[in-house]
Amino acid sequence: MVDKQGQMQFLPPEKTNTPPVTLSDGLRQSMPKQITAQELVSMVRQLHALSQSGAALPEKVATALDQLVKQLPNLQTLTQTSEGVKQAILSSGLFSESNLAKSTNLTTDFKLNLSRLEGASVEASKQAAPSVGTTTSSQQAMQLVTGAIERITTSQVRHLIENAQQDGSVLPLSVEIPIKDGRTTSIVNLKIDQDKSDKDNNIEPHKRRWLVQLKFDFEETGRFEARASVQDKKVGVIFAVEDPSTEKIIRERLDELRTNLRNKHVEIETLDCFRATLQDKPNQYKENKPQRLIDVRT
Repeated sequence: MVDKQGQMQFLPPEKTNTPPVTLSDGLRQSMPKQITAQELVSMVRQLHALSQSGAALPEKVATALDQLVKQLPNLQTLTQTSEGVKQAILSSGLFSESNLAKSTNLTTDFKLNLSRLEGASVEASKQAAPSVGTTTSSQQAMQLVTGAIERITTSQVRHLIENAQQDGSVLPLSVEIPIKDGRTTSIVNLKIDQDKSDKDNNIEPHKRRWLVQLKFDFEETGRFEARASVQDKKVGVIFAVEDPSTEKIIRERLDELRTNLRNKHVEIETLDCFRATLQDKPNQYKENKPQRLIDVRT
């Protein structure tokens, strides 16, 4: 929760007669309140635009908004180093309570920053005079903030349920990472899993086959996905793209990517790009020509 000073605090450990809430109960509570993936993208873009607009906002709201936008991971930083990816995952909101308990990533955590903004907005609305008329763009953005927090909570609870069913394994790990690239913002969907066809549980982690899926949706590129299979120094990468111009750009850069990977002594198993109609199911996409299904692992 956010206290009156705008600081994140644990809920007080008061004893109540309320029955314990199970993870399934928590999921049933958060799911109906969450916003959609497209609304999450829209909210991030609206908040970014609002912070750049110079609009007159209550002081605490402006401060919370400025912190949230400034702490969004930068695309270049995210793609240059593994540490950048690690930090973006830890600050995505999926580990908010852990960050709060350890007092780490408190200013960069997306969910905590959303909670600060929500608290400041609620406080400001109580102090402001009632307004009559159309809802402003800033009000529309703020209305999505609560649903965004519930979306992250839903993801956290679902992840805990899946982990409990898999003897505490943290995989598969699915994360929505808000990013900024210059004056634009978007959401990158990241999924990491171990290849389930690998039955040897005693194999060393670096020799296992890992499956990584990245989903992008930028205004200038449209939707596209990068799917990688990684095992030790072997890697296979497939790009699935909806927009023809984006496919052309990626194909023109494949040789550069191939050279960069080889310079790092990486053995390339697959490196290709297809134009496809991307589906909601995370493990498949359908090609435009010819009509057939491509599995992530191919």
